[in-house]
Amino acid sequence: SISIFAQEYQVADSSALTNAYNNAQDGDTIKLTADITVETVFYLEKQVTLDLNGKTFTATAACKWGAIRMKNGSSLINGTVVHQGLTCAIKMWNADKIENVTIECTYDGADGAKTVGGIVFQKDSGVHLNSIKNVEIKGVGLTNGIETYCCGNATNNVVDLIENVKIDANG
Repeated sequence: SISIFAQEYQVADSSALTNAYNNAQDGDTIKLTADITVETVFYLEKQVTLDLNGKTFTATAACKWGAIRMKNGSSLINGTVVHQGLTCAIKMWNADKIENVTIECTYDGADGAKTVGGIVFQKDSGVHLNSIKNVEIKGVGLTNGIETYCCGNATNNVVDLIENVKIDANG
């Protein structure tokens, strides 16, 4: 259940982001007040909104297998995600929304990796996203904009609403 006393955490660096997320409860919002760079995958696995607030969230190449992992009704809004690693910028299991976001993958595939995606819906029969709106997915080595990975057991729509999504991919 979501608290009627939802909080907003304002964060300016990766340490504050981690602390805010650890303290956040369902229904809370974490809002960036500056561009942030992380060197480990950011797990957005609570019913919390990450509001990029027009800022850039950058995941270094050390975040090989994804920059942000979304689960349990989380949301990502209002800014840019730059992913310097391979595989994908966002790994998705079950989330509420991704809105007003630019996803940029800067990995160039130099070591022979076969795919770099913007959003990858991960293997699960219950994988789901309520909506994706006003999203641009692009990048140097981008081969997949939105991809489902072994979601063949899904019995419902993987995405309920797709509106104004632009993908500039090579594959």
